Parts: sequence; C-alpha cells; structure tokens
Amino acid sequence: MLSLLHIENIAVIESADISFDRGFNVLTGETGAGKSIVIDAISAILGERAYRDMIRTGTTKASVRAVFTDVPHYAWFDDNGVEYDSETVIQREIHLDGKNVCRVNGSLVSVSILRKLGIQLINIHGQHDSASLFDEANHLQFLDAFADNETLRLDYSEKFEAVAKLRREIDRMTMDEGEKLRRMETLKYQIAEIEKANLQPGEDEELEGRRKLLQNAERIADAMNTAVENVYGGDDSDGAASMLFTAERALVKIGKYSDEILHLYERCADLMYQVQDLAEELRSARDDMEYSADELEQIESRLDVIHRLRRKYGSDCDEILAYLEKAKKELDEIEFADDHLERLKGKLKKGEKCEIKLKVAYLPTPEKLPNVHE
Repeated sequence: MLSLLHIENIAVIESADISFDRGFNVLTGETGAGKSIVIDAISAILGERAYRDMIRTGTTKASVRAVFTDVPHYAWFDDNGVEYDSETVIQREIHLDGKNVCRVNGSLVSVSILRKLGIQLINIHGQHDSASLFDEANHLQFLDAFADNETLRLDYSEKFEAVAKLRREIDRMTMDEGEKLRRMETLKYQIAEIEKANLQPGEDEELEGRRKLLQNAERIADAMNTAVENVYGGDDSDGAASMLFTAERALVKIGKYSDEILHLYERCADLMYQVQDLAEELRSARDDMEYSADELEQIESRLDVIHRLRRKYGSDCDEILAYLEKAKKELDEIEFADDHLERLKGKLKKGEKCEIKLKVAYLPTPEKLPNVHE
C-alpha cells in the first residue's frame, strides 16, 4: 500500500508530505486546493506520462517520492535487476529539458519499466478508466490473488522455469550429424587460431602503451635530457641540485646566530636532498630507456595479429580468451553430446514429474477458493 507521498515543485505545491493509513483515505477540498495535483503526482510515480508544465514556475525540476509498504515480491524486481524490499521506495524527477530520472529502491530504471511496476501497485480509477481489469496479461494474477496461493505459485514457477531451461538446453544440443560435424570443424579452427597467437591477458593494452612510447622516443629523449641538465647540471651551467648545495653551505655557516636562520637551513637541506634524489632518478630513467626500430616493428606485427582476432572474437585480449574458453566448452559438449543429453533427459524426466505434481496442487478447487458469500 502507498504509505507516504512527498511532492516537491509540482504546480502550486512547493513541498508537501502526505501520509496514508490502511483502509479508506479521503482527500477533500474546494476547487483549486490541489486534489488533482496529488493524483498527477501519484500518476507520475507510477510511470505515467509527465509534462514539463507540471514543474512549478521559477524552478528547474519537480520531484515525487513514494514509499510503498507490504509490497509482494513481484517478478518485476528479478526481471529488471532491482533489489526487492517489502518497503519499496520510488523516486522520479522531471526536468525542464524533458529528462526524467526514475529510481526504484535506489536503482535507475526507465519510465517504461517503471510503468510495468506501477500498474501492479496502484489502480487509479477515473471515468471509463479500468484498463488493468481488461488487460488479459493481468487476469491470471487476479485469479492467483483470489485463490490465495502465492507460495504455491512461486514454487511452481521456479520448477517450471527449471524444466523449461532443461528443454532449451536439450534443443540446443540436439542437431543432425552434418550440422554437428560442421560446428565441430568451425570450433576447432577458431580454437587453433586463438591458441596459435598465444595471447596473454591485457597484452594488447601493454603493447599499445609501449608502441606509443617508441613512436615518441625522440621527443621523450630530448625532454629527459633537458630535465636532467636543469636538475643535475651541465657542462656550462649549474643545475638546481648544485645551486641548492651552494645555498645550504652558505646557511650552515650562519645558522648558529638565529633560530629562524637555522630553520631555513634545515628546509634548504631537505630540499637539497630531495632534488639530489630526483636528479639520480631522472638520470637513471634516461639511461635505462632503450629505443629500437626493430622492437617497434615487432610490436606492430604482434598488434596486427591481435587486431585480426579482435575483429572475430572480442574487443580485447581478455574477451578473446573468454571466447576461447567458451568455444572449448561447446566443443567438449558436442563431442560428448550423447552422454550429456542422456543426463539432461534424466533430469528433465524428474523435473516434469515434479512439475505435474505441483500443477495438480496449483489448480484451484472449490475447497481451496475463498467463500465469496462469507
């Protein structure tokens, strides 16, 4: 049931909270009091169409938040990957640019998906408005609710889906001999092609990074030389390390005359040691850099192989390797299909027996149906 409705910046309402109790709730007021606005807000939270002119003048967006309690575990939650909670919170924002942001229990959903949940939560009955009663897709749900067999229905639904999954698996694995041989040849070719490349996870990204480095080798070398010369010093000039050393030597001689000067000397000494470390690291990094035209050519050749595989099997090495495992699994299933089919058929037979038992228990009888005359 709807227990709380929060409205913000809709029509003339700046902010309002409305609580609902169990049983019969009545909203009364004279013309213009805002009764229709409340209905429009409820319609918006149910996924019905919302218009920009609903937004309060002078604001850029309107929002509605509703809290529903005792919400059944509808299949909608699992079908749309939304976490189920018997206390379900729905939020919707309507922006001036036409953008709508809808959330159910914190998860983003589209307006159309929200509408599918909304029709299960509330029925708004106006003149000539009883659409859900005439929608055949809802008739079984109404019958189940009347029969009060939700637990049994969920149990049957679970068993039915398990049986349906087994049937789909059996259909997938059942193929004529010619089709089976063709598929096996295709899979063997694909597996051999990928294995021949001997790919490593993340290899393409690593190679592309190295290629970028080699393609800019000259620019990098010039920049590193400039950095080393300015920090370490060159033949004709002192670098930052040398200058800081001179400054440190000057301050150490006068540090005993003032605490402030002593503090400045300590800071200068710290900077000198840091810059000396930096100079060593820069020079080491520069000297360790090796650039080879042959290496660049080898990387380009290797990336060509990977790019050809990308066009067929995935967008990167990780996806290609995942496809390889999938192909191996499928080939194994086809080669041992007869044994696997027998196991699946055995499971299907057991599942169908269980399904039939539940179906018989699920069928309503006069004893199971509520007495409408009580």
